[in-house]
Amino acid sequence: MMEWHSFRLELPSNTPFARVEQIALEQVIFPHMARTGKNSYADLGVRGRVSGSAGMSTFTGEYLL
Repeated sequence: MMEWHSFRLELPSNTPFARVEQIALEQVIFPHMARTGKNSYADLGVRGRVSGSAGMSTFTGEYLL
């Protein structure tokens, strides 16, 4: 059974959401899959962006694993 998981990534504010999804796959989801032995994910989505300091933002999102 798949469960919802969330992520937060701090990246430059001008990062396109498609690139944030790619980074989430590389830095969050694939390592999570390796740790848990799962071989699939679903419904990856970037849900929001909160501006931070010095041109950086915190991007949040969710995925099923």
